[in-house]
Amino acid sequence: MFILHSSNKTENLFLHLTTVINSAKLFNPLDKEIFLIQSQGMERWLSQQLADQFTVWGNYEFFFPGKFFSHIANKVDQKLNADIFDRELMLWRFEQLLRHLDDDCFSSLQHYIQGENQALKRFQLAQQLAQIFDQYQMMRPDMLALWQQNQYLYQTDSERWQCALWNKITEQLGHNHRGLLWQQLIKQFKQSADLSKQLPERIFVFGLNTMPPLFLDYLQGLSLHCDVHLFLLNPSQVYWADLASKKQLEQQSSADHPLLAALGQQGREFQQMLFDQASFTFEPESFEPIEVTNNLQQLQNDILNNQLETRRLLKDHSISIHSCHSRMREVEVLKNQLLLSLEQDSLLELREIVVMAPDIQLYAPFISAVFSDIQHAIADKSLRLSNTLLDAFIR
Repeated sequence: MFILHSSNKTENLFLHLTTVINSAKLFNPLDKEIFLIQSQGMERWLSQQLADQFTVWGNYEFFFPGKFFSHIANKVDQKLNADIFDRELMLWRFEQLLRHLDDDCFSSLQHYIQGENQALKRFQLAQQLAQIFDQYQMMRPDMLALWQQNQYLYQTDSERWQCALWNKITEQLGHNHRGLLWQQLIKQFKQSADLSKQLPERIFVFGLNTMPPLFLDYLQGLSLHCDVHLFLLNPSQVYWADLASKKQLEQQSSADHPLLAALGQQGREFQQMLFDQASFTFEPESFEPIEVTNNLQQLQNDILNNQLETRRLLKDHSISIHSCHSRMREVEVLKNQLLLSLEQDSLLELREIVVMAPDIQLYAPFISAVFSDIQHAIADKSLRLSNTLLDAFIR
């Protein structure tokens, strides 16, 4: 079964999760509860909440998408190995190819790496190419299949050199990239009669608010043989995939909430993809308004109902904007704000405070310096930053 749990509150989604665990015990009590997550921060938060809820919590396993795919593939006896197309390995393959760009279609690349610092330019370009082709494998396997036949979708110069570069890579490694292997496994899910004995009894997908269409197909196929619970945090209880874009809002008067339109494009596209591609067995939801005592809660309620109401702002600091001249200063201001909050609220605990950033690794050295006297932990760091011995070895 494929079950979609949706709510505007993470607390409600967690309640759904614990209700499933409590009411539907695993057939084999020695089996692990399997969680598919997107970040280390979500793993830590879920672990803490589950330990608080059940007092004793163990025999579980968290997976990121890549490792999850390999784990499930091994369960169904598929020896699928996409490691040769790993981004870190691809970086050096591209770096080597960029040293020998003889074809005319690569003129734009040749022009880019000319002049001073050629080695640095070549390495940086290889990094970008490894990243974009890593995304192509999951997001655009259809395009890669056409390129392997020297066919084009867009007939542009950039597509021609990308196609030629990809074909050079596949000449070395073969055509079984990650996206193709996922498609093979999805096909097996749909054609096999019953794989339930080889797969986990159920899988909880928590904290993934977007995914490639291929990944959604993968979960859909997996749900034919085991229970897949997808927990979706949705800021609005109304259908908002068809909201006007920010540019369209500027050209017309609309009652839609501008934050949903301006900042929610990824969420809108994911909602539309779920509507078009997914077929859920059951869709429990628990949207509820928030008791309004400050500006932030009022904003959340407006987004929940997709309504924009003109009202006087309350005098509070639930939403504040700090303009800082450096990352170091940002962290210093953050510390002052947290100390003030802890002083004003005697019930607030450090473990209840979460600080988020698009790339927390950029702030890691400043956090270590400024918060040296306050207990803290930084999630989602690379192994090099979290393991000094490994970093020394690599250096």
